[in-house]
Amino acid sequence: MKKTLTTMILTSISEVLETMFFIPVEPEEEELSKLPDIGSDLLAASLKFKGDRSGDLVIIAPRIVVEEMAENLMGLNSENVEEEYLTGTLTELLNMVCGNALSRADASNPYELAIPEIILMPEVLKRNTFHKINTPQSALAISVVIEE
Repeated sequence: MKKTLTTMILTSISEVLETMFFIPVEPEEEELSKLPDIGSDLLAASLKFKGDRSGDLVIIAPRIVVEEMAENLMGLNSENVEEEYLTGTLTELLNMVCGNALSRADASNPYELAIPEIILMPEVLKRNTFHKINTPQSALAISVVIEE
């Protein structure tokens, strides 16, 4: 089930980034045991979910990628992208990806999503599974934890 849910999330992140943010991506299939080198000045957000399986999804992205996402989503130029737009864009990406993936899950109980929240990098570095998502400009990473 974990692999299936992770696969659905990787598919969803591709669809959401390409459709809503106009950013083509290439997820790497290999699961990594530490955060891949995706640059510095990183932002991270987490979203918990409950249903047949519970867990959480974390997205970690360089500020430059989140800026591009905010510009594309809101039709702004880079001078008009404020800090709250960046956090709002990252949490909205997380909400869209998780909602898209979980809507595909064959579940006897509907999934409930918590409110996405920005988290600090020390929390991210405690995790032990990551997937790298390549973009033309840089890369981002996701971490999916499914409670057993």
